[in-house]
Amino acid sequence: MSRPHSKTRTALVALPFVMATAVATSAWAEDSSWYAGGQGSAVFEGDADADGAANFTTGYDTGYGLGGIVGYDFANGFRTEAELGYQNSHLDNGEGHNSALYGLASGYYDFDLGQSWKPYLGGGVGYADVRFDGTPGANPAIDDSDEVPVWALAAGVGYDLDERTTLFAGYRYLAAFEDPSLTNSAGQSFDMDYSTHNVLAGLRYKF
Repeated sequence: MSRPHSKTRTALVALPFVMATAVATSAWAEDSSWYAGGQGSAVFEGDADADGAANFTTGYDTGYGLGGIVGYDFANGFRTEAELGYQNSHLDNGEGHNSALYGLASGYYDFDLGQSWKPYLGGGVGYADVRFDGTPGANPAIDDSDEVPVWALAAGVGYDLDERTTLFAGYRYLAAFEDPSLTNSAGQSFDMDYSTHNVLAGLRYKF
């Protein structure tokens, strides 16, 4: 069950105003443009603690992530971006996996150093359907999911192959504002924290 969080609501309400400010300051420069792209990532999910009727800690092997992006470059350093992604990590102390299907609305700033390399910083907010499907150690099996608000911070560097195509690589931290609530096969309900460190790479193409 989804449980709206006040911080998430505030961020989502503020986002359109941030985007409007970026539009105004860009003065709709001639070289502003829409872009689309994709990315893949290595996912390093931290050990998760279950708190409630069931209490245990589980770890994860290195996972993977995939994402598709659509954005707008205001040609003044600022970009806004919408992303739909999926990431999956297998348990390292049992059978099964933990996954998340998420959507993010993000803002980025590219630092123009007068060359093809452009470092960037950014962050975003959104929602994720976090699913746990497996048996952590000697504990009862879990096959349940919860929708929770999430936030992300990112840093990296882009390299312009030409005027339209940019390769990028970076780091992103993705975490839930509130712990997903799950129930195992024994009927025990518990909260389990969710956060990941992602090392990612991808490509953007301007239209």
